[in-house]
Amino acid sequence: MATEETQKDYLGAYKVINLGSRENMPQIAHNLFYALRECDELNVDLIYAEGFEFRGIGTGIMNRLLKACGGKITLGL
Repeated sequence: MATEETQKDYLGAYKVINLGSRENMPQIAHNLFYALRECDELNVDLIYAEGFEFRGIGTGIMNRLLKACGGKITLGL
């Protein structure tokens, strides 16, 4: 899962899901649920997602991502 600003950096990935622009955090929050559902439907084993600041709506986005991954995170990829 990537933002509009960085999605081109993931060329060659199996699937890149565009969450929206970092300039529109409410859009990212809205699209996150659908992106996670799409990953379920694709039956993927591993999901890479960009992180967001723990500030404002970013806190909610990161909370949802942390719940979805069961706390298994890798930093700096």
